[in-house]
Amino acid sequence: MNHPTAARLALRGRASVAAVSALLVLSAIPMSVAAVGIVFDGSPGTNPPPATLGGYPMTPFGPDGYVDTQVVAGVPTPGGGTVGFTPSAKVFAPASSLLGGWTAGYTGNAYIVDPATTTPALTMTMPANTKAFYFYAEPNWCGSYTFTATADDGTTSGPIPIPGTCSGPAAKYFGFYTTGSTTLVSIGVTGGGPDTSVVVGQFAIFVATKPSPPTGVAGTPGNGQASVAFTPGGDGGSPILGYDATCTSSNGGATGTASGAGSPILVTGLTNGKTYTCTVTATNALGTSDPSAPSASFTLASSVPSPAATPQVVGFSPGAGKVGSLVTILGTSFSYANKVTFNGIPALFVVKTPGTIVATVPRGATTGPIRVTTPFGSGVSARSFFVLP
Repeated sequence: MNHPTAARLALRGRASVAAVSALLVLSAIPMSVAAVGIVFDGSPGTNPPPATLGGYPMTPFGPDGYVDTQVVAGVPTPGGGTVGFTPSAKVFAPASSLLGGWTAGYTGNAYIVDPATTTPALTMTMPANTKAFYFYAEPNWCGSYTFTATADDGTTSGPIPIPGTCSGPAAKYFGFYTTGSTTLVSIGVTGGGPDTSVVVGQFAIFVATKPSPPTGVAGTPGNGQASVAFTPGGDGGSPILGYDATCTSSNGGATGTASGAGSPILVTGLTNGKTYTCTVTATNALGTSDPSAPSASFTLASSVPSPAATPQVVGFSPGAGKVGSLVTILGTSFSYANKVTFNGIPALFVVKTPGTIVATVPRGATTGPIRVTTPFGSGVSARSFFVLP
């Protein structure tokens, strides 16, 4: 196929006819179809692509370096991986040279599996840990196509039929993303018969990574322990499995580590009278984040209150609030608090002074008393905190 021969123009005509996607009469199929773990989205149609898909920030592919009519087994991704093609596909450079044109503004290449005696099909194999992928495909005159996405756990989207249209051709958008811990393995595109090419292009991808480090780490000293609070960083596109806090002394105290599902984490085994800083890491299925920036230094008291210093809760403000609201708890002997509950439900909290704690009304809390616990006992409010709907 030499550039501008009649044979090439004929192929371009069939290709523009071709392909996969845009066959879509937008009202004829649902704009979003979900399987367990896989979601299909075709809502943008011929419009420019969205910045995100399923909440994942998408990175468009850059120039691939291929030349017109080159046969290729895949396309390099922005992160250094490859989206593989089975079978290999032929390059149209640029996509806009197809007789049907392409979506306005796209200047990159398209990739075609030519019509054959059997039904044409293209499988695009995703790099490891892909959470979201979109592509555009050139419509076929009156043809039809089927898409099927597969996840790493064997889940599939099931065949998603894309009906043809006999109106003007233009490339249309199609996207798949996964939920939970599943990742995309492949997307298959099957033409409706031997006269339908499969033409795709204008790709973007999101590949999951290890989490970002937590931020805002702060340690509150206690009796041989510290409560380490932090703000979670990004999950990297894969659910967080847990956090690890490490407190290290600058003057000879014992190092302590502890794990937890969220903030704060109570680190025990520390040395009273010694100075510490703490860091936190986050872990998902892809790995563990870099350590956070260290907390400000703090010193554990060289002596601790006697067991008689049991905390007392004398009041709180406001007296009612919704889940997630902040409550200031007033009392005595709060310095070594390691637990605050709202009617038995543990809450996130920060000890501000020996007589003041600021706590967050936890999810699942119901109307009832507030309790503060230290290594020396616990104190409970005389009146109930009312949880508002």
